Amino acid sequence: MKSRNDAERLAYARMLAGLEVTGMLFATRVKRARAARDLLFEEMVPRLIALGVTELVIESCQEDAEDRRLLRRLLGPAPELTYRHGSKSDLLLSLPDILAWAHGRGGRFRDAVKPVTTDHGRFGGP
Repeated sequence: MKSRNDAERLAYARMLAGLEVTGMLFATRVKRARAARDLLFEEMVPRLIALGVTELVIESCQEDAEDRRLLRRLLGPAPELTYRHGSKSDLLLSLPDILAWAHGRGGRFRDAVKPVTTDHGRFGGP
């Protein structure tokens, strides 16, 4: 989204809102990246399982090994939810990027994705 102009960004946000998807927003006030990532996985994974989600695709980064360790602990020996790390070229991973960007930008961009967004709150910190 950073390399797009506002007209393109708004078009992407509106396109996302026209899909049969639900975007779940989880945010944290924790500043340290790894701690924030762990906290968000800990909040997100049980909710995804409760919703009947069976697969989680996570954008691959330099923290894949730490993600795997945490997810194995959270999911236990017989996981109801499988996960994998996808590459930045995975087209479906662009959808959460659009949602997060539009929500964070606010205004007409947030309004555009609001129909497909559920906000699950902010975690960690005051």
